[in-house]
Amino acid sequence: SYDCISFVPETLRKSSFYYDLVCLDPEFIWFIPQKALTAKIGKAAIKELGYSTTAEAVKDRPELLSRLHTSLYDHEACLCFVQSDLFRNSHRKDQYGHLDSGFNTVEDRKNGRLYLNNQYFKTYSLPHLMRWPDVINPVLAFNGCYIAFVKREIITEEMCISAIESNPYSISYIPTELQTEKLFLLAFEKDPNLIRHIPEEYITAELALKAIECSGYNLEYIPDKYKTRQVCLLAVANNGDIEDVPTAIVDKEIALTFLHNTSSHFQILQKIPKEIWDYDVCLKAVERAGRDLQYVPPQYVDYNMCFAAVRNTSSAAKYIPDYLFTEELALALVAHDQYWFSRIPKSCITEAVCLQALKSGDRLAGQILKDIPEEIVTQEMCELAVRKTPRSIQSVPEKFVTEEMLLYVARQASVLLKINFPKRFRTKEFIQKLLDEIPTAGQYLSGIVTEE
Repeated sequence: SYDCISFVPETLRKSSFYYDLVCLDPEFIWFIPQKALTAKIGKAAIKELGYSTTAEAVKDRPELLSRLHTSLYDHEACLCFVQSDLFRNSHRKDQYGHLDSGFNTVEDRKNGRLYLNNQYFKTYSLPHLMRWPDVINPVLAFNGCYIAFVKREIITEEMCISAIESNPYSISYIPTELQTEKLFLLAFEKDPNLIRHIPEEYITAELALKAIECSGYNLEYIPDKYKTRQVCLLAVANNGDIEDVPTAIVDKEIALTFLHNTSSHFQILQKIPKEIWDYDVCLKAVERAGRDLQYVPPQYVDYNMCFAAVRNTSSAAKYIPDYLFTEELALALVAHDQYWFSRIPKSCITEAVCLQALKSGDRLAGQILKDIPEEIVTQEMCELAVRKTPRSIQSVPEKFVTEEMLLYVARQASVLLKINFPKRFRTKEFIQKLLDEIPTAGQYLSGIVTEE
């Protein structure tokens, strides 16, 4: 069995042992540890497989190259590999890629050990593969970023162009002394987000505008001399960060545009110069990031602002003054969850608010039953609470406990029966019914005595 190799004592697993195995059966080459694969073992496997040269073997079985010592990477063998269907049809890298794709570990990335099609234990050495132009070009067409593993002295402008055509992000892996304006512009044409890699002397007003039209985030990489009001307004309208806009340019229109379009939902008001803050700016901020209500100057905090903040996120409730709470605001607070129910002043806790919290909340919503004033607790609330959270049976007033409620609790967690089991249900008939439906509940009924 090929798998038996791993059970052989380490003291016996030496180069000579593996060599003898391959001479016995060349298929053992697939099971020998990578670090033990010497040139001698590789040559023996090629010979025993019936091939006279490495190129002949790789042409017929291209994946065999992953098991050969790099000293056997001759020109013909490497050319056969990159011309094989295995290589040509392998999964291509995404166009936004980084060099990491195709490498299994940090060590693989450092040494250029490439894997294909998620076969992590079959690796190919890029530095030893990419030594001849006719081999390099197909590899660069596969992923231009692999130009990082080509020796500087053999890199040509044509190779650089090929790399960028394949993957514009390869511009950052081209040796600095070979990076020209022509190459930067070619990469930019492929993806304007690469403005971040273009030296300032090559950036023009036209390029700056194109980069911003692509993404407002690119404003960070635009030289200040091209950050006109028009460009900055366009950037914040395209999800750009207002912090990248020169302070002297920021005005109310730019601030409102940023607040309307930003994807951020936390601490966005603080990004805007305080001299721009007014009611409109603060209101727009809390509509996008409700917790920013904590930063709004007191003179701007009113009911509409608090309502907008709560509609955005219920956690804004802790920043709302009690005197601004109303039933309407409380309903908005519990519209999506129950977690800030305890923040609602008792004067605003109504039957409608409680029912909304119980219906909208998650599986823990029943816990709020303990915070509901007893005088407004209803049968419907109790049933909703127990259905959501069986443990909330402990907060159900005795008069609202029903047989169905106790049976449900017994099915979910019989141990909870001891918490609230009114005397009127301690009859032989009901307890027998309970045991018939949930036999396992019996072990938790020892402390419950029937009337009879």
